[in-house]
Amino acid sequence: AVNKAYPNVVTDGLVYLVDSSFTPSYPTTETTVYPIENTGGVGNGTLENGVGFNSTTGAFIFDGSDDQIPIASSNNFANIDFRTGFTLMILYKIDAVTDFNGQFRCMLGVTGGSRTWNYYLYGPSNPATTLLYHFSGQMSNGLSSAVTVTSDTYHLGVFTIVPGTSVGTYYHDGTVVSTQTAASSPSYTTAG
Repeated sequence: AVNKAYPNVVTDGLVYLVDSSFTPSYPTTETTVYPIENTGGVGNGTLENGVGFNSTTGAFIFDGSDDQIPIASSNNFANIDFRTGFTLMILYKIDAVTDFNGQFRCMLGVTGGSRTWNYYLYGPSNPATTLLYHFSGQMSNGLSSAVTVTSDTYHLGVFTIVPGTSVGTYYHDGTVVSTQTAASSPSYTTAG
């Protein structure tokens, strides 16, 4: 991890922020991830099942099988209220796009139980030449339009819900990919 001066980040409404390249968030000799911003008391994360770390890029490495960083709180992100709007951003890199074969790969979300929300990459074929994003919190029937994901390149996947609406928008590398409308306006606070 890089011990750097952390840039100014807009924290109005920010619930949770971790950065593997920032030493106070991830001391490289530990298996604990500490949030830089944690307004909801969400908790620390724990690297499990062999999550790796690239000290050159400051990024976590997941094997695509069982690696995960569960958050300690039993109420994972329970204070996120989709009615007030929501933005989820994941910076990711895939080493190979040959392992999808019609499967969803969760990038962030709630595990176990009803899985109230998750943010996935979906590859309809193997090898996947294009991938689709999917957000499951009341947008469960929708997939983004296809996006091109190049292996060994960092990509930014973003999903937003406009406050007070049922409109969700998918972005890929800063460009709008598609929008979708939920059957009803997001109207609940999540429960982990």
